[in-house]
Order: sequence, then C-alpha cells, then structure tokens
Amino acid sequence: MPLPTLTSPATLHEILEELYTLRRFHASAGLHRISALLEALGQPQNSFPSVHIAGTNGKGTVSSVIASVLREAGYTVGLYTSPHILHFNERIRVNGSAISDDALYSLARSIMPLVASQNATFFEAATALAFRHFADSKVDIAIIETGLGGRLDATNILTAENVLATAITSIDYDHTEYLGDTLPEIASEKAGIMKRGVPCIIAESRQSLRPTFEDYAKRHEADAHFLSDDWSAEIHDCKPDFSMTLSLTSPDATLRGLETHLCGTHQAQNTLTAFAVLQHIQAAFPTASDQFRSGLQNITHNSGLRGRIELLRPAPPVVMDVAHNPAGMAMLIQTLERCGYAGVRWNVLFAAMQDKQMGAMLTALAPIVRRLHVPTLAFPRARRAQEIVQEAERFGIAATEYPSVANACESLFSASEPTLIAGSFHLAEEVLQWWEAL
Repeated sequence: MPLPTLTSPATLHEILEELYTLRRFHASAGLHRISALLEALGQPQNSFPSVHIAGTNGKGTVSSVIASVLREAGYTVGLYTSPHILHFNERIRVNGSAISDDALYSLARSIMPLVASQNATFFEAATALAFRHFADSKVDIAIIETGLGGRLDATNILTAENVLATAITSIDYDHTEYLGDTLPEIASEKAGIMKRGVPCIIAESRQSLRPTFEDYAKRHEADAHFLSDDWSAEIHDCKPDFSMTLSLTSPDATLRGLETHLCGTHQAQNTLTAFAVLQHIQAAFPTASDQFRSGLQNITHNSGLRGRIELLRPAPPVVMDVAHNPAGMAMLIQTLERCGYAGVRWNVLFAAMQDKQMGAMLTALAPIVRRLHVPTLAFPRARRAQEIVQEAERFGIAATEYPSVANACESLFSASEPTLIAGSFHLAEEVLQWWEAL
C-alpha cells in the first residue's frame, strides 16, 4: 500500500503525527529506502564512528551504558535508541540531551518529502533524522541500537569502515512474524549486524545458538567474541530500592564493587556486555575504570534510560518495568524476588501489543498477581483490554478492565498496595504522563 502524500505542516506536533502515521504501513524488507534517504542527506552516517547493538532484550541498556561511560570520559556522544517513553525526541540524544524541538522540526520538515518519495517507514525516517542530527552535532562517536532484527534493520546501513564494534545481547522469541519462529532463525537475523573485520561481542550464552553466530561470523569474516568464554559478572547484593553491587571480570582487568540502579542478573549481563565493548574500542576511545563507575551511577542523566525496574514510590512500592515479552517478564519476576519481594502479591497494571506472546507473559505473572488491572491504551497496535481480561481469567487470574490508563491509575494508587506496571513501553508512557502530572 502506498504511503499518504505528506504535507509541510506548521507545527512540530503535526509533523510528528505525520511521522506516526507511517507506522501503519508495512513496506517490503530491505535497505534500499534508508540508503536513498541517506544519499539525499549527504551520507551523514559516514561522518562519525559507531558502535552497533542488536538483540531481543537488553540492547537499549547496553547502548545506554556505553554512551554514559563515554560521556564521562569527555567524548561528545550520540545515542539512538527506541522506542521512546514520553517524547519522540528521546530517541535521538547527544551527551544525554534529547534533540530539541527546533532541531527536530527543522530536520523533519526537510526530510518528509524524501520520506514520501521513497515510501519510507517510520523507523527509516527516524534513523535518517538521527544520523543527520549526529553529523550536524559533530559527535565523536554514536551508539546505535537496532530497531527490529539486525540484518535488514534500517540501522544496518552502517558499514565496516565506520563501525568500531558490534554487540548482540540476549536472544528470545519476539517479533516472530518478521524474524522467524525458531531461536536459530531469530539469532541469524540479529547476527546480520556483524561486519567484516569488526569485533562483535556476543552476550547470548545458549550453546545451541553458538553455531549460528560462528557460521555467520565465518562467512562474513567478522571477529566474534563470546562473552561466556572470557568474561564474568558477580552480583554481591540486590537491595529493595533495586540497586545492586557487582564486580566485572575481563581477560585483562577486574572492576570490583560497582554500584548501579540497573538491577538483576540480566542487568549484570548487560553491564558486562557494555564493559566488553568498551574494552574492544579502547584504542580509539580510551576510558578508565573510574569513568565506568561514574557512567553506571549517572546513566539516567547521561542517556535518559528509564523504566528498567524503576521504583516510582518506595512504600507501598510502585514499580515500573518495560518488560514486554516472556523473557523480559521472567527476568523482572526473578529480580523482584532477589530484591526482597519474594511472596509479595502485586496489583499488576498490564497491557500488551497485538504481536506479543501475551499467554506466556501472563503465565509468568500468575504466581505474583493479586489482581490484574487492564486499561485501554491510546495506541492502535495495543491489544484490546477486554481480550486481555478474558485471557487472564483463562489462567485463573482475577482481572479488571478500565477505559483508560488514567482511570486505572486513580483506582490503583488510591488502594495503597504494592503495584507493578509492566507489559509495554506504551503503557509506561501513559502511566508516566499521569504520574508526572500529579
């Protein structure tokens, strides 16, 4: 289906609405559209070195840790992540600051005719905007997170000539309609970011998937490094405020007593992955151990990272997490238990997109749920609240439907009981809008 003819709207809100409409159109896979966009914009992606990150879960955290540490070391750092939580601008950051409304408006207006002529997708347009902004900002280095998959993701327009390192985080079932129904198929798509002669840190530890990565690396002459071979993380303690202390060990160094609000086994692995990437780019971008420590402590300021088991209120606890697939939900529940919440039954504010494995997420949540609270999200791809309630009741989970997130929040937070918010970035967005308006 062809995209609508895009106009030249008068406000940033209108131009973003135009961009968001692109989400409804599924274009054929390939890099030809992003290639044409960037050609018209002067190939901005070639004006700075990059680190490229793919994976099912954890890639946003890994990207943010790397960017934060490099910022602490004094570099000018571009960071491109997705999705955003509150504002589109959050996707495109330089030294932690989101692209300004004025810069976004100017770039978006200039690119919209190109987007229309190429029938480009939302993510392709956003990626082109990010690369142009980083070039205009004269960043020293950019940390680029893939959107979906890797091989045919718009960000994979990056080439070996400008990529210092790549990394692949954990692999699990997500976006199976695009990436394949088996873990090896999904892993092969993620492996597509490997580049000739470029080191790739592979954090996925399943031995069954190792041949997939090894084969891809061999065929494409990439320099694959498996995190489980030579690197390790040890968690010393996890606290009820979702902070933890850990140590990281590489073949050449050990960092002990690191403190972070990235909590849980999965975040220890993500932090270790970032450490490994930084070690592999030391020759071009040296960083010191004290800069890694401060990078972890200042990650929200330096990268804007939010929603990773975030404590919104300590007593009674209100916890928000952007877990949106079964693997992410399992790690959330494991971390809650490790931080002292074993046995707690939570009021769970839950929503999910239509393409997510809702049954598996509900199965994971069932043992800790007091009641599931399901609002209708203001997002077209969201699964209908009534459908989630019906599915929850099939699993023996008591559930209540709400007409909006605001209605659900007003009911939940007046109850003064432990509350957990999970299931979707879009749910986190609407909750934070309500929460921060209080």
